[in-house]
Amino acid sequence: MSTRLKTSAIVFGVLLLLCGYFYFQVDWEVRAIRKQLKQVAELVEKEGSVSTFESLARSRQLSNCFTEHAKVEYLAGRACAGGPDELGRAFLAVWNQVDSASVAILRHDVELSEQHPEAKSRVTVNARVILAGNDAMRDSVQYQIYWRKLDGDWLIHEVVTVGAP
Repeated sequence: MSTRLKTSAIVFGVLLLLCGYFYFQVDWEVRAIRKQLKQVAELVEKEGSVSTFESLARSRQLSNCFTEHAKVEYLAGRACAGGPDELGRAFLAVWNQVDSASVAILRHDVELSEQHPEAKSRVTVNARVILAGNDAMRDSVQYQIYWRKLDGDWLIHEVVTVGAP
C-alpha cells in the first residue's frame, strides 16, 4: 500500500469515528423538542399586518403543535384549554388584534421522562407585544412545558407559567 492510500484510509477512519461519536452523543429527542418550540415561537411572531390567508395558515400550523386536550397558561392566571382547533381559534382571535409580537427564547432546558414518550422543559422567553401602536407588554416569562410524543412528533400538552426568571 502506498503512503498516500494509507493516509487516506486513516483520515477516512478518523472521520468515520467522529461521525459515529457525534451520532451517539446527540440526543435526537431533545433536539426535536427544541426544534418544535422554535417553530412555535416563529409562528407566534408578527411584524405588521398580514393577510387573512397567512393568519389562517399560521393558526393551523400552530394548532398542529398541541395534543388533543392541551392547556396553555400564557400569563399567570390566564389560560385556555381544549383541542388543537380551540387553541388555533384562540390564537387567531388574539393574533388578529396584535400589531406586532416578538418572542425570543433565552433558555430552554429539556428533561426526558424515563418512560418515553413524555418530557418537560423549562423555558425563559422575552416577549414583546404591540397593540394599537403602543407597547402592551414587554416582559421575561418562565414556562414549564409538558410534552408528549404522538405518532413520532413531540406535541405540547400543557404550558404553565412559573414566575419571573
